[in-house]
Order: sequence, then structure tokens, then C-alpha cells
Amino acid sequence: MKRIDLIRLTLSNLRRQKLRTALTVTGVIVGTAAVTTMVSIGIGVKRSLIAPLEQAELLTSLTVQPVKLDLGSFSFSDLGRGGMQKLRERKSITDETIAEIAAIEHVRVVYPDKNVPLSLEVEGGKISVVGIDVIPDAAITEGMREAILAGGYWDQTGRGGAVLPSSRLEDLGVASPEEAVGRDAIFRSPGAFYETKPGAEVSENRRRVTVPIIGVYESQALGLAGTRVLLPPGVGDDAAELAGPIGKMTFGGPVKDGEYRALSVKVTDFEHLDEVRAAIDDKGYGTMTAGDLIGVIDTVFIGIEAALGLIGSVGLIVAFFGIANTMVMAVLERTREIGTLKALGARDRDVRRLFVMEAATIGFLGGLLGVGVSKLLGALGDLIANAFFARGENQTPLDLFQISTPLALGAVAFAVVTAVIAGAYPAWRASRLDPVVALRHE
Repeated sequence: MKRIDLIRLTLSNLRRQKLRTALTVTGVIVGTAAVTTMVSIGIGVKRSLIAPLEQAELLTSLTVQPVKLDLGSFSFSDLGRGGMQKLRERKSITDETIAEIAAIEHVRVVYPDKNVPLSLEVEGGKISVVGIDVIPDAAITEGMREAILAGGYWDQTGRGGAVLPSSRLEDLGVASPEEAVGRDAIFRSPGAFYETKPGAEVSENRRRVTVPIIGVYESQALGLAGTRVLLPPGVGDDAAELAGPIGKMTFGGPVKDGEYRALSVKVTDFEHLDEVRAAIDDKGYGTMTAGDLIGVIDTVFIGIEAALGLIGSVGLIVAFFGIANTMVMAVLERTREIGTLKALGARDRDVRRLFVMEAATIGFLGGLLGVGVSKLLGALGDLIANAFFARGENQTPLDLFQISTPLALGAVAFAVVTAVIAGAYPAWRASRLDPVVALRHE
């Protein structure tokens, strides 16, 4: 039997039983849509977590810590006595360490990590909790300069001041980047975090640092690093001191006077990151990059995506039995037709191919339409999520349901394979029919 004749006969047979075919295809649609939607949630959430870590500013940076902590192999057992003992065995990070690391080839700049939480009030605005980061001029990259929306950095304006992230303007009661520039930013100690009662006044005798706002940058352009208030050394060091003990905490306990809890290192380009990291590791310090966090997220979500896929595959299992039932009934109803085909010269394998082709067609149509339904459900889910978690004009819209091309093709292929397996026995049964007996069948 020619392939074109096989295809025509397959489509003709499916059209004859339109209702049964439609119901069986619907079962495959539901199963495929369930699998695709569940897996797409895992993919979307994972990408939402990873995307901020894949910005160029983070991919060319690493953090140096006084202790080695391998995120790839770290487990809850490390929190026991043995693990804590390792954390106590740490190296001191001092100015000599900065000079030592700065001498490594391809290192652009090294500076103390003073990323601490503080309370911030913009003159005439609101109080909000923010993270500040004190960075030298050399750490201001071209990407950071391109992200500026209003004003500029201290080495551009010629005066010290704070550069705010656009994502925090709404929290601070500022309408636009241009409106923020020129106001005063008042930083206070963490004690102000707990002034949560409406109308509560912040005690004026608390330590505070007032800094003019000289710029605002686009948060989205810097990814995960786009939530910090940036300050230059000097006034930034004064502000960081407001954090008190919080600014001295690290793995294994607080650092001593004259030591730093961590260092931030920027390399000249991404290609040399591993080389610089290896050189620092050889000196006995711990290092961490955005790639480490991405690796941990990938590892965790492999299991999550597999679990979501298994849950969604329940629908395809149900569809499996529906296809098998449809094909078995087709064999019973078309016994005389099978006998006629064999009497006209059709071989056993031609009959098998006919029934397998019918099952595969049901699986293909159901899988294709199921992916389409999943896309619609995903779009609706994203719409509801963005409406429910409205985050302001400067925030990236949520995209929690992400159906990639490999996922869509895999879902359709899975549906076809499931259908073929379900139709294998009925096809074999049809091919084994004796043509004489089949022609006598009523």
C-alpha cells in the first residue's frame, strides 16, 4: 500500500467517526495542555530567577569571602558541628588582601563589600528600607553609565552624592527620575526599620547621614544589582557605618576591626572570570559568582520541572486509555472492512500501519492543539499574575508561563508516541484477523 493511499484512508476513517475522533482528540488536548502548562510554570519561574543574574555587570563580577563555601555541594549537613568548624577556619581580609588581589592579571578593580540595609527618606517623600553599596570610580562600568536616566555619577557631576535605582522611586514617593535629582537622601540606622506605626516620628537623635541625590539609573539594565543605592567612598563609608553590627556579619561570625567581611572584584571581561577566580581560590579565599547561583537554581528546578511534568502527565495517561479504547472499537466495527482489504491484497503490515497511523494522527492533532491551549492558558495566567502583583511602571512584567520551542515540540512528540503505543495492540490485533473469518463477520 502506497503512503499516499495510507494517508487518505487514515483521514477518511477518522472523518467517518467524527464524534468519537473529536472526543478522543479532546482527551489528548487536555493531557498535552496539562503537561505543557505545568512544565512551562517551572521554566518561567526559573528564568525569572536567573534573568537578573545574567546581566553583564554580574557576569564580570565575583565576591571574595573569608571562608570557602561551595554552593554546588553545600547541604544541610554542612550546618552541623563539622560544617560550622569549617566556617570558623577563615582567612582575614584586609587592605593587604585588596592589594594582593588587585595585582592579579585581568582584575579591573577590587573594593570592600559594604552592601548593607539602611532606612532611607527622600526629602518630602517616604521612608523605605534600601540596600546601599559603596563603590569607587573605577567600579563604574560603561553599562552602568548607559543605564543613567537622570543626572549622573559622582565622577561626572563633580560632587559626591547618591545614585538611586528607578525601581525604588515609587516607594520613596518620587514621581520621576528628574524630580529625584537635587533632593536630599537621608540615611538612618536600621533601628528606623521598626517605626511602622502610621504617623510615627523618627527620633532626630538617631544617627543619620544626609546626601544629595545626583542621579537615577534604570534598574532593569543592571538586573539583580539594580536595587541598590550607589554611594561614593567617603560619604558612603559614613552611611555604611550606620548599619552597625549588621555591616560586620559574615559566614562564621562578625569580622574584627581592620578587617572586611568580603570584597567585590570586577574583571576586565567575562572570558577571564574563571582564571581570576582560580587565582583567588589558590590564595585560600572563598569566591562566589552569579554563575554559582545560576547553577544552584538549575539543579533545584530540574527536580521541580520533572515533578510538575509527572503531575501534568496524568492527563495523557487518561488519554492513553481513551485512544486504546477508540482503536479497539474501530477494529471490532471494521472487521469486514479489514477482511476486504486483505482479500484485495493488503498485507498484515499494511493493516498495522493503517491503525498505527490513525492513532498517531489523533495524537498529533491532540498534541498540536494542546500546545495551543497551553499558550492561551499561559497568557491568561500571566495576565492575572500581573494584575494581582501590580508592581509599578518601572518593573518588568511577569512572564511565569514560558513555552519554549523544544518544550512545544517535545509535548507534541510525547502525545504522538503515547498515541502510537496505545494503538499498537489494536493494530496488531487487526493485522492478525483471518480474511475469510473477517468477511463472514456480521
